[in-house]
Amino acid sequence: MSNFLSGRTSLTTVQTADIADNAITLAKMAGGTDGQVITYDASGDPSAVGPGTDGQVLTSTGAGSPPAFEAVGGAGKILEVVPLVCDGSAVTVPSGTYTSTDVTAVQTSTQTYVDLNGSSIDYTPPSGTSSVIYEYQFMTGYADATGCLHIKLFLAGTEVTDARGGYSCYSMILNRPYFKWVFRIGDGDDAGAGKVSSWSSGKIIKLQARDYSSASTVKIHETAYWDGTGGSHIGKPVLTVTAID
Repeated sequence: MSNFLSGRTSLTTVQTADIADNAITLAKMAGGTDGQVITYDASGDPSAVGPGTDGQVLTSTGAGSPPAFEAVGGAGKILEVVPLVCDGSAVTVPSGTYTSTDVTAVQTSTQTYVDLNGSSIDYTPPSGTSSVIYEYQFMTGYADATGCLHIKLFLAGTEVTDARGGYSCYSMILNRPYFKWVFRIGDGDDAGAGKVSSWSSGKIIKLQARDYSSASTVKIHETAYWDGTGGSHIGKPVLTVTAID
């Protein structure tokens, strides 16, 4: 040891061999940033990596470069689900808070396309989404003996023509039709197929419906029969949106 001043010992250097194994505690280490990980760079010197963000994992980037925090790989992971019964309730997910329409009355079809009550949602998918799955299930009962309903899907005011569909309610048949479509993100722009190159802000998804003719009217969101007799009861629709990476 060296550097003795006024009878006091001043230690300026310590040889590695003089440090006992397992002798350095965390309190003696220099402070860092919460969430960082200590690693070694290509020169063999210690370096700090991170911090990452919620949901990321520490990943090797190969020899000669430090590891990195990255998103979990593999397509098909569910990023969020927005499940809504159309009763005015709200749900909060990573991309925001979504409130359903409170469907309380029958909607009777005409020969003009109108929005299906409860089917509309102004949705912003979370970052990293490659597919948005839209699902809507609703009650139908016939008003005429040969009820027939045509359905259109819209994204941001433009019809997704590949998604056109129809439902029939003949005789005493009651139904809960189920509509489903997958919007692709990052696969070019094709409005008819529901493909968009990017989707980083709110886009309204909704359905519209009309009947085939004045002789094929359909009651929507209401039964025509119940418990063995005629009965008009509201059946609330269910709207679900799922974001997939």
